Amino acid sequence: MRTSTLILSIATATFAATTGWLAWELHRRDAEEAVVSATLAPSGAPGETSASSSVAIAGKTSNPSPAGYASSGTPPASALAPDSDLLVQAPSAAGKRDVDQDPAVNFARQFLARYDDSAQREVQLDEARSAARRQYSALKEKLGLSNARFEQLVDLVAQQNLKAQELWARCAVNANCDPKSPRPLDDRSPELAALLGAGNMDSFNAYRDALMERDAVAQFRGRLSDAQFLPQAQSEQLIAALAEERKLFAQEAGQRGTELTAIITPLGTLWYPADAGSVDVQLAEAAAYSQRMRARAAGVLSPAQLAAFIQMQEELLAQLATMIRPQSVKPDKAATLKLAQS
Repeated sequence: MRTSTLILSIATATFAATTGWLAWELHRRDAEEAVVSATLAPSGAPGETSASSSVAIAGKTSNPSPAGYASSGTPPASALAPDSDLLVQAPSAAGKRDVDQDPAVNFARQFLARYDDSAQREVQLDEARSAARRQYSALKEKLGLSNARFEQLVDLVAQQNLKAQELWARCAVNANCDPKSPRPLDDRSPELAALLGAGNMDSFNAYRDALMERDAVAQFRGRLSDAQFLPQAQSEQLIAALAEERKLFAQEAGQRGTELTAIITPLGTLWYPADAGSVDVQLAEAAAYSQRMRARAAGVLSPAQLAAFIQMQEELLAQLATMIRPQSVKPDKAATLKLAQS
C-alpha cells in the first residue's frame, strides 16, 4: 500500500497544532475550531475529513496528492499510521528542536497523557472508530460489505490511525526527532486484502485517495438549499473531477520540481508554490488553483450549485488570507480573491 494512501485514512477527528501532522489533523479536524498551520516535507498524503468546523491546516509538500502527506514526517493522526516502532529521526542541520517553541508539542503531550492511560486509550480508539465509520460508510455500500466485515475494516483503520497519532506525538515531544522527517508506515495491505478481497483493493485505495475531496463535497452538500440539492451520483462525479484535477496539478508541479504548500479546511484545499514569494503572490497562486477547481466543478454542477461552490471557494481563499497575512496588516481587497466566476 502506498505511503500516501496510508496517511490519507487518518485524517478525521479533532486536532489543533502545527508542523508535521497535517494528515493527522485532517483526521481530527472535525471537532476543532482553530486555524492551524503544518509544514510537510515533499511527498505525503492528504487526509480525510468531513468536518464542519473552521479549522485550517497548511502544509508543504512536493506532491499535493493524498499520497503526499504521509512521508512528511508526520505520523499524523490523520494518516493511516504505522504500526512499526517509532523511529527517532536525526535532528535537522540546525540541531535539536526546541520543543518548547513548537506549538504542536502541547497538543502532543495532551494526546500522550490520554494514550498512556489504558482507559483513555480505549476512548481514543472508540473516537477513531467513529471517525472511520463515518468516512468509509460510502465505501461499505460500494463494495457491498456486510455489517460485520465493515466493522472489521473500521477497527483496522482506527487502530492504524491511532497508532499514527501516537508515533507523531512521541516524535513531537522528542527534541531529537524531527516530525517533518519521513518515517515508514506500517503496511496493512495483506490484512486489507484478506478482509476486502484482492479485487477490491484498487477501489479501496481510490476511495481513500479522494477522502479529502469527499469530505469537502460532503461539506458542500450540507450548505446547499433544497432547490440546489446534489444527488449522490452527482456528488461522486464532483469528487472524481476535483480529485483528478488535484492529481493533475500535482503532476505538473512535480514535472517543474516545484514544492507546494497547502491550506486544508473543511471547506476544501488550496495548493500553491511554497516559494511563491510575497503574501499577495501566494494568494494569487492559491486563487489560480481555486480557479482550476471551479472550472472542473462547472462541468458537473448546475449554475445554482456552481454559485454555491464558488462562494465556498471564496471563503476558503479568505481563510488563507487570514492565515498567512501578518495580523498587523489589514487585508486589502486584492484582486487575487476576486476571481471571475466560471
